[in-house]
Amino acid sequence: LISFKKVAVLAGEGTSSLSFGEIWHFFEKELMYPINVINSRNLNSVNLKNYNVLILPSRFYASQNQFEKLNDFVKNGGTLITIGSSINNFIGKKGYTIKRKTSETKTETKKPYNEQTRNQIENSITGSIFNSTIDITHPLGFGYTNTYYSLKLNATSYELLKNGNNIGYFPENSKNISGFAGYKALKNVPNSLLFGSENVGRGQVIYMVDNPLFRGFWENGKLFFANAVFLN
Repeated sequence: LISFKKVAVLAGEGTSSLSFGEIWHFFEKELMYPINVINSRNLNSVNLKNYNVLILPSRFYASQNQFEKLNDFVKNGGTLITIGSSINNFIGKKGYTIKRKTSETKTETKKPYNEQTRNQIENSITGSIFNSTIDITHPLGFGYTNTYYSLKLNATSYELLKNGNNIGYFPENSKNISGFAGYKALKNVPNSLLFGSENVGRGQVIYMVDNPLFRGFWENGKLFFANAVFLN
């Protein structure tokens, strides 16, 4: 049984307008389900107890006061969905185990100007499709098979969660099926997180490393988002 959820999304200063637009469009035009918009400037004055689910668009970086507000929301039973770089708000914070995945790099001398672009490309992913593995026993994996193809738009990777649920991840043999990925950036993708969740207090944080709603055309990712909202 799917219960009614009161859903809110942050918008405004400090959030990606594109990420917010994708979320708004998904709820308003596709699900036709009510969603409340909270201006990030007003976050500290909003009573988050009025909501069951709060969504953080990509690029949102919380101040200390805002983070404490979000942390209390989760501890009191709320579900917090974080997309892309908004995950970084929880790295190194007490009660959260999410970590960036980095590769060991050798110290190199400063490259000449005409080689710097090539070096940047080697460490970049500008849009590439990778195969991932899904835990279909978890509610977020409902309706999927064990294999999911994810659109990765940058080279940022996160370690698998030690004290959470690794619902979607890139296995050891994960490869880019289509699109460009620099050979150095490729080294960080295997054994990294795609979708995960951590229980904190009475609530949970859901991490979505790759955006399943990207520009509204990544159709196979939309069920993940709906599952995150309604099945948890």
